[in-house]
Amino acid sequence: SQCKVSVIEPTELKCEFPEQQVIQVGQPIKLECHVSGRPQPEVIWTKDGKEIKPSDRVAITKKPDGTCSLTIAQATPDDKVTFS
Repeated sequence: SQCKVSVIEPTELKCEFPEQQVIQVGQPIKLECHVSGRPQPEVIWTKDGKEIKPSDRVAITKKPDGTCSLTIAQATPDDKVTFS
């Protein structure tokens, strides 16, 4: 007989950005975090509680090492919110 064993690791999230940032209009915003766990956790960036989707202004990347980033090419007054 056979037995399939799955080993999981708890999710660990490390964010390396300050709680508050001051960015001038027109400047880029870059937020980065590192996530690990098994299975590899999914990272969803949100703005005011709503999921952010990639666009011509917004880039979302996830590297194989678990580094995830949200980059906004040019800040606008509408970006004065809470990201998570």
